[in-house]
Amino acid sequence: MKISNKISLIQEPVIPLVGRLVNENPGTISLGQGVVFYQPPKKVFEDIAKLDLSSSEINLYSYVGGIKILREKIREKLLTDNGIKVSEGNSSFQVSSGANMAFYNILKSIIDEGDEVIILSPYYFNYEMAIRMFNCIPVVIDSFGSEEEVYRRIETALTPKSRAIVTISPNNPTGEVLSEEFLRKVNFLCKSKMIYHISDEAYEYFVYNGKKHFSSGSIEGSEDYTISLFSMSKSYGMAGWRIGYSVMPEKLVGPFRKIQDTNAICPNVIAQYAAAYALDVGKAYCLEQIRTIEENRKYALQALKSLGNKIEFKEPDGAIYFYLKVNCDIQPIELVKRLVKEFKVAVIPGTAFGSNIGCYLRLGFGAVTGDRFKEAIDRFCKGISFTV
Repeated sequence: MKISNKISLIQEPVIPLVGRLVNENPGTISLGQGVVFYQPPKKVFEDIAKLDLSSSEINLYSYVGGIKILREKIREKLLTDNGIKVSEGNSSFQVSSGANMAFYNILKSIIDEGDEVIILSPYYFNYEMAIRMFNCIPVVIDSFGSEEEVYRRIETALTPKSRAIVTISPNNPTGEVLSEEFLRKVNFLCKSKMIYHISDEAYEYFVYNGKKHFSSGSIEGSEDYTISLFSMSKSYGMAGWRIGYSVMPEKLVGPFRKIQDTNAICPNVIAQYAAAYALDVGKAYCLEQIRTIEENRKYALQALKSLGNKIEFKEPDGAIYFYLKVNCDIQPIELVKRLVKEFKVAVIPGTAFGSNIGCYLRLGFGAVTGDRFKEAIDRFCKGISFTV
């Protein structure tokens, strides 16, 4: 039977590819997949144990946009942590099976075949893949350089087919935290061009060096064109529960619900309760865990600096990644294979993020801790020293 040419041309998901390498080489420590070392708050498991699992509220479909208790907790969190005001009873925020599904639903709601969506490179690979799946054009803007230079590139790239500008801050894969000034300028540009600003804030609590996270959805008067994406996966260690949520213009709620109802009907109901219980604990839990991740970042920073001119990188102010340029002529995927097979440490090739010139790697510092993390970093540095 025929396979769609459109799908066959989209890159293979890189995480499973590297995962297979890890499985084929026992003893490998993975710094590849973007996950955190910690579990959800203890209260989540305690409160779930009290649920009546025979209840129709658990075993029937929920409201497509999320159960009542979770929606209430999200509304409170948006106001307290993000400065985004959503009045009680307002339907402009929706719960989904992770922020990836939210992006997919939103994208399908705002674009038609041949439209353009501006993304910054290096980009989050799932977003580029989603845009191509809809037979639309990802307009890739180089994000290296000053914010003023990046803004001018975005401005120049706009065409009558542009439908949205996507920003990710803190960024995956670079760890960059975009300034409030830059995000306000991009947001105003979207307003003036009558397009959408999609603001991915999945790593909102993961900031270092005194940096501050800014939510574009808090900009007064921006609710008609700003779309904000949030995730429980990283902040509360709930990647496998698959819960995210998004704030959007009221006019997009109807299309969003149609698409979600077709794909999943509703997010997993028990996972929604778990998310509500996690939000009840609040961000203090996340920040406590992130202190350990910051120690990882500091250790990795000093170790990577010891490699001298073998690598180039900018210190990450956010998220859980270093984005490294390795000064060699080896193809990124080949270097990844060598690191796994010969040094038992896994990272992600930069080609997955659109870095097709030069040898770039994404190294995560959130998944393992303590001596195991130090061992992984030491293996990586040894591998680079011996290989480059």
